[in-house]
Amino acid sequence: MEYEAVIGLEVHVQIKTRSKIFTRVAAGYGHEPNTLTDPVVLALPGALPVMNKAALDAIITLDHQGRIEEFNPAAERIFGWPRYETLGQNFAEKLLSPASRAEHARQMQAYLNTGNGGFLDRRVEVVGQRADGGVFPLELGFTRVPTSGQPRFTAYARDLSDRQREQAAHAQLEREHAALQARSRTL
Repeated sequence: MEYEAVIGLEVHVQIKTRSKIFTRVAAGYGHEPNTLTDPVVLALPGALPVMNKAALDAIITLDHQGRIEEFNPAAERIFGWPRYETLGQNFAEKLLSPASRAEHARQMQAYLNTGNGGFLDRRVEVVGQRADGGVFPLELGFTRVPTSGQPRFTAYARDLSDRQREQAAHAQLEREHAALQARSRTL
């Protein structure tokens, strides 16, 4: 291998390989601009695991077949799966309840076939499934990661269990308050 050192604030070494370091994208010259790129090369948020470690919500990167490529620590906490047991697995099969899987698969396939699927750039409530088999309310949103070639997606997920418990408790308090007011009027 031949190395070329460039001295400045950092030392850079150019290695003559057919791919870029930290990414699967091929290295080459003579291609159209911005065609040999991916989220890592573009430094997009969520492209590297380091960027996702402090996130409060689950951030999950998927390939065009719905296989999990990245799974941040918040996703581990929410779903109960360690990262290494999710990589390469089908997102819907691993993390959604059976009731939510078919709709997700339908929308994903519609997007791959037509470029539309209705599931991108919006939040929906679905039923998630934890590693222990328990189900829970899940807010889920997908964005497409701009890449050349097959599409990739980032899923943002939030456990809604606490919010729904708080809403139920608040509704119960309102019912009790209304009942007390009705009783006080009769006295």
